[in-house]
Amino acid sequence: GKGHGFTDPEKLDLFKSMVSGYSNHYLRWALRQFSLYQDIQLPAGVRLFHFHGDEDKTLPVQFIQAPFREIKGGNHIMILDKADLLNRLILETLTGVEE
Repeated sequence: GKGHGFTDPEKLDLFKSMVSGYSNHYLRWALRQFSLYQDIQLPAGVRLFHFHGDEDKTLPVQFIQAPFREIKGGNHIMILDKADLLNRLILETLTGVEE
């Protein structure tokens, strides 16, 4: 299959190099934190905006609870190849004004 859903070999190589840079101790710690995570109660008046890619194979979107905006074609490193889109969406979200 396509490693973690990446179709571009350069992006797959980047993802692999990022993960291979982590120690086993860190990866075990991170997985444990995911398993222990409990949702937090946000203070009154605080809004959370979560943008999540629909092609993220590392943290699949079906396991993500709202509120969020699903980014079509977004993967785990979409911040690299969808930076312009994400910047625009963040600006629109914060200002309430669409470009």
